[in-house]
This record gives sequence, structure tokens and C-alpha cells, in this order.
Amino acid sequence: MNFEKARLIDPNIMTYMDEYAILLKFKSDNTRLNKLVHDMLHIDPARAETCVALAAFWERKDERKALTYAEKSLRVDDRHITGYIMKGNLHLSSNRPDLAVTDFRAAQELRADLRSYQGLVRAYLALSKCKDALFTAREAMKVMHQSAKALKLVGDVHAISSSGREKARKFYESAIRLEPGFLGAALALADLHIAEGRNKEAVLLLERYLRQWADDSLHIKLAQVFAATNLLSDALSHYQAALRINPYNEAAKKGLERLEKQMKGIDPDAPEDEDENEAEDDGDQDDAELLTRHRLHRIELYVPMGRSKGATAAVRKRDDAPKIDGEAPRPCPSLIPDLLSNIHDRLGFLDRVAFAAVFASSCDDDDLFKPHAPWLVFPRNTPETVELFSIADRLGATVPAPAPALRDHLVVGSSRGWLATADARGQIYLDNPATGEQHELPHIATTGVFLPSAKYHHFSLVMEPFLTIRYGHGPPFDHCWVNTHTWDNSLMRTRFYRKVVLSSSSSSRRPGAYAAMLLWRRELGAPAFASSEDPVWRLARSPDGVEDAIHHDGQFYSVSYTGLVEAWERDAVSGAYTSTAVAPRLAVEEHKKEHGEPSCRKYLAAAPGGRLMVVIKYYPEQGRRSWAWSFKVHVLGDDGQWKETRDIGDLAVFVGMNNSLCVPTTGRPQIEAGCVYYTGDELGALEARKDSYLYSSSRDGSDQGAVGVYSLKDGTLKKMEALGKEQRSFYPPPAWITPSIP
Repeated sequence: MNFEKARLIDPNIMTYMDEYAILLKFKSDNTRLNKLVHDMLHIDPARAETCVALAAFWERKDERKALTYAEKSLRVDDRHITGYIMKGNLHLSSNRPDLAVTDFRAAQELRADLRSYQGLVRAYLALSKCKDALFTAREAMKVMHQSAKALKLVGDVHAISSSGREKARKFYESAIRLEPGFLGAALALADLHIAEGRNKEAVLLLERYLRQWADDSLHIKLAQVFAATNLLSDALSHYQAALRINPYNEAAKKGLERLEKQMKGIDPDAPEDEDENEAEDDGDQDDAELLTRHRLHRIELYVPMGRSKGATAAVRKRDDAPKIDGEAPRPCPSLIPDLLSNIHDRLGFLDRVAFAAVFASSCDDDDLFKPHAPWLVFPRNTPETVELFSIADRLGATVPAPAPALRDHLVVGSSRGWLATADARGQIYLDNPATGEQHELPHIATTGVFLPSAKYHHFSLVMEPFLTIRYGHGPPFDHCWVNTHTWDNSLMRTRFYRKVVLSSSSSSRRPGAYAAMLLWRRELGAPAFASSEDPVWRLARSPDGVEDAIHHDGQFYSVSYTGLVEAWERDAVSGAYTSTAVAPRLAVEEHKKEHGEPSCRKYLAAAPGGRLMVVIKYYPEQGRRSWAWSFKVHVLGDDGQWKETRDIGDLAVFVGMNNSLCVPTTGRPQIEAGCVYYTGDELGALEARKDSYLYSSSRDGSDQGAVGVYSLKDGTLKKMEALGKEQRSFYPPPAWITPSIP
């Protein structure tokens, strides 16, 4: 039974939770560590376990504060072994091995613990007391008979000197024979091979283990070997593999930084010039602007098939024009906002983004450089790139897909320039494809009900606590799922996520600021909320289940599967979200399809004046083409009642995986008024179709199941002419985005 399962069974459990905190710190899983410490403080802030957990929390941020909490744990309970272990490790990291010896001996007197032996050996070696270290390691081997870790400890002492390496090798090999899956011994043996110049043997050993265990530490060690032998591309691939397994791995991040310097021909160990750094600090803002502009100038433009010769010639003429040196210094005049906005509006497709990238940071108005219309984000044939397509300009651009946020990930949300993407390991990212900026949202495991396996190959959903939160009471539940379910990780994105809704603060200029609402498929229903101030997913009560949501006027609004529109508010003390109905329940004409599935999907939107509307997408009747959708719009009137309408004035509505948008069409001739522009968001169904001929490359370069236009006035469905005849892949499905520079 793992720690998270124990916490689910008993949410108030404190025993061994400090050990869990140390494990999370070791894995650099700061999100879970934050949540664990937060919960322990609420349960009992005076417990020794809480103090040790706080020490683990502060260890990498403030060692002095961490040491204070470790000492406090021992004042609370002077027989708390983990407190002595934590204190000893802190003394070691602060270069006080003499004090660490005292701490580890105190732990050992209470109980013979392998960690106290390991700490003592490290402390003695730091004090150059090799005989004491060897005596301690041998004592551990005697006390812990048949322990591979104790054998490795003896090997570690012998490996310190060149004369003892042969003995060290024998101990490491004995540890591996005793416990073949002990990666610590394999890594130590690889280090020994490297120290003796046997890099090939080290690589063969590590690759043999990688075939059985996909572990980030193995990838890091291989990357270090390749970097040391100047095989930089191989080193890069292994550092990236380590980060895919554990995105929090600090060693992999630091290794990548060193590798980047090596690839640029810079000595990674060379000290940096302080004066130069100060000068660079003064120009950080300008450099960021220049780099963004330089990146955008490297974007590959293309013209869709079917464009006029004049348009093609205009693009060719622009390509032949003298190129702007993105690295050269340039003047940045102070212009009034109205003039900047006027210039911005007269520019073309990519030039608008480049212009905004240069001037946005000097403007106080976040809405100064509004894009003219939503763009589409398409997957490309390779995971390294994505396509941005402007329907207003009928132009597309291929841009690099930053790792990891856009590499083989599914888009599960979009709001004002930011995409929310999900991988198969329960991690959700925020990414701005125009600038390459990205941030992590909390891991799905922070909900406390989705429990990943050790290697993230499977996820278990513990239904009882989930349903208790959703319905606001304990069992029995009127629900189709009541027991714990386990699924393969490949199903997480397509079978569980409905959408991630982002607040406007997610596009603010404060780096990493966000507030997000996570929606699930119909069977789950209860939403979850997270923010940069409270980085865990908190489930909220919703008996009706949330089908769609938007962030409007500083609040999250949602529409339920039963047609109830609600506003959500966060309690400042508890952090819990609660909802209040803001309109009468919308009566939706609905029938059940085969297998009891609903016949429609609802989207919530807000018109420019703030009026709420619900867009309903009806699935085709049996026997019709699978993508023959139809749409209806219901608007909340001044009398507080819902009214169906086919006339939405000069507006066009954009729905799909994005925060639904109402866009005025005045001055935008390429966008038709009174139409619903949609993208496919039935991830499970779209995945099932991805290998079919109709889906992968239709004859006219379009797929109306993935993207299309519906006219509310005449009830016709048509393909999007602006896309031309360019052949595209429609899986993962495209998504609407309004590119912006934060």
C-alpha cells in the first residue's frame, strides 16, 4: 500500500507522513509536497512528523529554516528517529559533518536504521575518517544480513581510493546478484567503470538496465557519460527522456543547462563574469523582446493552395526583402498607446505578433494588442512543430513546439493566447505557442482520487471519496460507478478530461500566474479548481455535473449537464469552491442515442456586453454522416429567461476545446456573422477515427468533424474555405486560440 492510498483510507493519518515528505522532496515533486505539508499543518501542526515535513519542504529553499524545523521536531519528540536523520542530512549539506555524526549516532542508538549507517559513512568520509567509515559500513552489513544496500555501502567506502576500486566492484556486483533490481548498485558500478575509463562498459550496463526499468536516474547517468565523451546529441536525448519520466528532476534540469553550454562551445564550469551579468540584468527586458522577435522572424510562412497569384507574389516579395537582424540593438521609442494600437491593427498576420512582442512589456494596457480573430492550432506531421492558422488572413505559420508542453500532447483547453495540454502521465501544462513560454499546472494526483502507479503506466480512480465530494454526502450513491477503477494511462486524456478552463489572470504578465477549472467527462461531472496560489486540484460539489465553463467578469461560470448555469466562488479560508445558480434551468430538447449516450453537447459563452448564452451542438440522427452537426443558441434575456434565437447579430461564436468566444465580425470580412465556428472536442471519438482515410486526409483537405462552420440563419454546415486545400492531419484535433503576448 502506498502513501497516497493510506491517506485516502485515513485522511488524518500522520504516522510516516514525514517519510513521505522526504520521498517527495527527493523526487522533486513539489506539488505533492506542498499539498502534503498543507494538509499536515491543518491536521496537527505540533506533531514531530509535521516539523520534519516542513524541514523537507524548506530544505532546498532555506537550509537554516529547515534545520530549525528539524530541531523543533526533536524538541517535540526526542525519540523521533526521522528527525535525527533529517537533521544529520541538513548538517551534511551545510558542510558540518562533525555535527552530522552526532545526529546519526543518536538515531542509531534508538534503532539500527540503514539511513543512519549511510549518513554516518558519508559524514566519516567527509571528515576523511576512512577507517571509521569502513567499520560502520561493515557493521551495517552484519546487522542487516543479506541486504544489497549494506553491501553497496561497503563498496562505496572502497571506491573512494583507487586501490580499493577492485574491492568496490566486487561488492557492487554482489549487491546486484542479491537484488537484481537495485538501481543504486548499478549506478555505483557504472560510476566505477567511468572512473577507470571504461565508458563503454558503463553504457552497456546502463542500457541493459534501461531495457527493464524506465528510470530517470538511469537516463541521467547515461546522459552524463555521453556528455563527458562529447556525444552531445545522445546526452540531450537522455536528459529529455529523464524529464519525460520525471519533469521535476533537478539533476536533469541542471544537466541540460550544462549541456546547452557545451553545445554552444562554452565551458560549463567556467565562472561567469559578474560585471557582465550586471550589464545583462540591466538589459533583460530588451533582450527578452529581441529574442521573442528573433524567434518570430524565424517562423516558416506558407501560402495555402488556392491563393491568388498576387497574394503569392506579395509574400514572395516580402520574403526577398532585407531581413531584420533580430540580435542587433534597436531604438524603442515611447509612443502613445493609441498610436501603437493603430500601427498594430494595420500589420499583417505574424507582424502583429512580432510588434506586440516588442512593445507589449512597455504598455500598461493588457488589451492594447488584441488579435483580430481566433486562430487555429493544428498538429503537424512531426511532434517538433505545430501550425498556427489565421482564418482572417488566410495564412498559416509553422512554429516550434516547445518541449514538453506541446510534444505529443493533447490540447485540452485554450484561453487568450494560452493552451492547456495534457500528457499521458497525468500532467497538464500551460503553453503560449506564440512566445514559447510554458508552466506546469498541478499533477492530476493532487486531486487525491486519481492515484498513478509507480511508473505512471496506470491510474486508479477511487470512486467513494470522489462521489462523496461530488454529491456532498456519503454512500449509497445513485451512480453507475461506485468501485475503484484502474485504467491504462493512454486513456487518461481521451476518456476523462473534458476541458481545462483558464482565467484571464492566466494571461497576465506575472510569470506563472494562473487560475484553472478542470472539467471531466459526464460520468464524473464534479469540477476541480487550482491556482498558482493554491497549486493543487480541489474537487467541488456538483450533483448535476459541469459540462462546460468560461471565465467571465472575474468569475468562473458553468453550465451543467442538466442545463443549470452557475457562478463559482472560492472561500478565502478553506479554499473550497461553491456554486450559485444565476439563471433558471435551461430546458434542452434531448434524446438518448444508442447505448444511452446524450444527443447534444452544451457550450457556455458570454457576448461582448456580458450577456450569457448557451450554444447547443446536436449530434446527427442515426444514419446521417457522423459529422453532420447542427447548432442552436439560447440567450439569457433581460427578463432572466432563456430564449432560443437564430439571430445573434454581427457576432460569430467559436466553440470547441477553447473557452467559448463571441467575436464581433464588423471589419472582419473573412468571418461570417451569425455562424458557429467549431472544432472537434470529442477526444475519444476523434481518436477512434484517427486512422481512417476520411479522417487522416480527406480529398479536399478538410474534415468537417474536426473543424467547420454552421450558419444559424439557414441551418447549413460547411467546411472552412479559408483553410484552402492544404492537406492536414486532424488528430490531435485542432483548437481555437487567440494569440497574445503576456
